[in-house]
Amino acid sequence: MKNFLKSILIFTSCLLIGVETFAQSVVIPFTARTSTKAPAPYQGKIIYNVQGDFTMLGNTNLTLVEYSHTGSNNAEMKYVDVDNDATTLNSSSATLKLGEADPKCSEILFAGLYWTGRAHDLDASGVSSSPNTFSVTKGGVTKQFNKQKVRLKKTGGSYQEITAGTNDIYYPTTTRGAMYSAYADVTDYVRTNGVGEYTVADIAVREGSGGATGFYGGWSMVVVYKNPTMKWRDISVFDGHGYMTANGGNVELPISGFRTAQSGDINLKLGVTAGEGDVGVPGDYFEIRNAANDAWVRLNHTNNAPSGNTPNFFNSSIFTGGNARNPNLQNNTGLDVAMFNLNNANNTLIGHDATSTRFRYGTSGDTYIIFNIVLAVDAYVPQVVVENKPTDTNIANGGTVNAGSVIEFTTTIKNRGTEAVNNGVITIDLPSNVYYEGPTTPGGLPTGTTITWTAPAGAPVGATQQTTPGGTLKWSVGTVPLSANPETILKTLKYKVRVTNDCILLNTGGACALELDVDGQFTGTGAISNSDAKAGLVSGYNADCGNTPIYGAFKSTIDITGVSCPEENITQDGFKRFIALCEGNVIPRAEVTAKYPPGTVFYTGIPGATGSSVVTGDFSLNTAGNSATKFYAKVPGMADGCYLKLETYLDKVTTQPMVTNQRGCSDSPVTISGISVSSTGAAAGNALYYFTNSTGGTGTTTAPIPTGEGTFTYYVAEGNDKGCFGPRVPFSVTIVRCNAITNPALPSKAR
Repeated sequence: MKNFLKSILIFTSCLLIGVETFAQSVVIPFTARTSTKAPAPYQGKIIYNVQGDFTMLGNTNLTLVEYSHTGSNNAEMKYVDVDNDATTLNSSSATLKLGEADPKCSEILFAGLYWTGRAHDLDASGVSSSPNTFSVTKGGVTKQFNKQKVRLKKTGGSYQEITAGTNDIYYPTTTRGAMYSAYADVTDYVRTNGVGEYTVADIAVREGSGGATGFYGGWSMVVVYKNPTMKWRDISVFDGHGYMTANGGNVELPISGFRTAQSGDINLKLGVTAGEGDVGVPGDYFEIRNAANDAWVRLNHTNNAPSGNTPNFFNSSIFTGGNARNPNLQNNTGLDVAMFNLNNANNTLIGHDATSTRFRYGTSGDTYIIFNIVLAVDAYVPQVVVENKPTDTNIANGGTVNAGSVIEFTTTIKNRGTEAVNNGVITIDLPSNVYYEGPTTPGGLPTGTTITWTAPAGAPVGATQQTTPGGTLKWSVGTVPLSANPETILKTLKYKVRVTNDCILLNTGGACALELDVDGQFTGTGAISNSDAKAGLVSGYNADCGNTPIYGAFKSTIDITGVSCPEENITQDGFKRFIALCEGNVIPRAEVTAKYPPGTVFYTGIPGATGSSVVTGDFSLNTAGNSATKFYAKVPGMADGCYLKLETYLDKVTTQPMVTNQRGCSDSPVTISGISVSSTGAAAGNALYYFTNSTGGTGTTTAPIPTGEGTFTYYVAEGNDKGCFGPRVPFSVTIVRCNAITNPALPSKAR
């Protein structure tokens, strides 16, 4: 299934024809609230199509100085402050529960925090203003309140400042009763902290008397969650700002985009948050159009049942399933938070295969605002279950596999729904560290099915499964029939993949290179409903949650204990090193690309990082020598955020020896001394090489011995066994005839 909203919820902004005095209006049109913080694949969804539900909680932060169950908030009001924190002026709490389901089987997908209040009275002309920021002093503490900010904490934690977005939702200053509403996405915070007590503090309201309308202030939270043990539901969260005055009138709220189940009872659940509804002022109502579209049906819950024929839907009650609140007041003086099931006996309100409905709210006496509506309906979802996991039960999800090993996967199909599904296709995404080896189903593929392998994006034309890792398998299964037994396996595919043992890929990609994730999805079309059928692959079953399917990739880690490749020059920090000896400006491109799968793209920096660009030619070297130039690579189909590391390195001798000019006698052996390898060169294993010229020629490790008398110039350099030599340093060797020197001490006759 998934029919998304083709037209999002919109409040009609028309007043009753010809009744200009009616002051009801839709200041901010109601639209479906989406979240960028929801986990994949729920970001931006306007309908949460889940096995799960929604829940609500909330409380008031203002109450009567002289409390009574029937008192109106136009009397003297005081702060509720339950947190024992001197830095807050008002606070209240409520406990988040995820229905009756086991919390360990539930995952929170979305949490939206709403708050509302009225902090200033307006005079008859509306001149007096209600600013968005204002100061309040109480008990020696002065607070600068801001209507767009509150503080939120889970019990045991510290307060977090929560800020509404610029347009979330409406903050009148001189009109519409100065009643404001605010919203903030708190999904991250609530997903992290889970079930338990939450406190909201410092809502921008003030104590005292607010005139005929009165002061009020409070909050609510909407939480959408999934739980595989629960029914499928389509859940939508809507918000806007509708203003209704005591003059009367009504406004319709059409919504569409869900799809109810095709058979059985259709359960409906509604959530509403509103402000300034009084327990003592009746006449306000909330209605739904019936399934026959010939009448409006008035709604109510246990805490706002009408008195005779007089409705009072918005009556300052909080009705959210019995979760604990502090304080737990019957009269919440201007705040309504309601979550309740609608009476849809015989599907009179919404029937089978329905995709839209209409709500209507109005009044004949009470002034209020409404700014949040949540709707959940039992959804119809074709339920094809595709299990994909290794045939060998010894290969566990989350375990390890050996590099170079061959793994057979078994894919099975069951139909747990209520109709056949046509045009069924299973796509299986293979990671870039395995090669597809083909189907192995005994007796061949099931009749009427085909399987194809498609190379990953970026692979060159003509890529084959033998030369290119990764890719996508497409198993076209045709019609998945409905079976009398939902556990019957209708079709089976077996196929094999070979785990790479490529040393470079496994040793230069970090943890990414060792993660083996096989995932995919099923798509098709309901044979009767024509609904889209879409589901992830099942990698196992959760015994702790009713043996329900676990959707997601089959994950394992490649064990590279036996993968050794010293010849590939893998550095300690995981870079494949390409070496040029002695001299050069580049490593030829072909020398690098030959080590990687066809279609690999190389970058000057981490892929996607600022300043990183694609390498289109040869790979540069640091010509100074002995310093690496870093590069990065992505194999076709490699996951986002994953990459391989490589570097170029000019292995060059840059050190030079220490020398001393030599002097000797022609009539005695000449000994070369005082010439030695530098300390740095010695540490690198360099040796001395002697040359007769400043350039060219062949070096020798034997020191030169001149013949004859005179001064001779030679050259010495440091070199290594790879044939690289550093700078040549000249030195002189002077040879004299030592026995020809006259001895002035001898007698003249002896001369």
